[in-house]
Amino acid sequence: LLSPLLLLVLAPMLLAQSSGSPDYRAMEAHQHGQAELRILLETNRVEMEFESPAFNLVGFEHKATSLQEKKVVKNAIALLESPTRLIAFGGSACSPEATQIDVSSVSNEEDEHDHEAEHDHEAEHQHEDEDEHDHEHETEASHADIIARYSFSCENNSDLSYIEINFFRLFSGLEKVNALWVGETGQGAMQLTASNRRLDLN
Repeated sequence: LLSPLLLLVLAPMLLAQSSGSPDYRAMEAHQHGQAELRILLETNRVEMEFESPAFNLVGFEHKATSLQEKKVVKNAIALLESPTRLIAFGGSACSPEATQIDVSSVSNEEDEHDHEAEHDHEAEHQHEDEDEHDHEHETEASHADIIARYSFSCENNSDLSYIEINFFRLFSGLEKVNALWVGETGQGAMQLTASNRRLDLN
């Protein structure tokens, strides 16, 4: 049997070959306003991975440096860590079990060192030079993404009829979510919008 991770990797290719869906092919490109949602339906479990250009969620795609940018990133993390506000289920009661948020593309790693023992002046100067070089290299990079992973426990996946996505209400920069779902009984793809947030599973 394929592992869940491998299944998520292979299923999009199989789906694209079989359906030729233009909505699915759009998921291959990093586009502002659009995001990807990959869903794996297992027995009484739902695994999700939401991947979006950072611009959609925080308004920029570089390491946060100003206090305002850091605050925006912190607020985005708080929202992404609230799966019950972002995702609703129909037909079966599902409760979040685990959440993992990756904002390393926009988080300022220097913050992690604020409470460490102080370095000698030369080491600090060298570290600053490296940071400046990294920042220059970063501005040349094309994209930065934010990834959120969720794990839900459900009463009965066979009764699960739809999943409703509410990211649009909390992130104004998000216009479309290209969703792909894979389950024991089938698979499908759909493009969700603020006016069409429901992913039907039947």
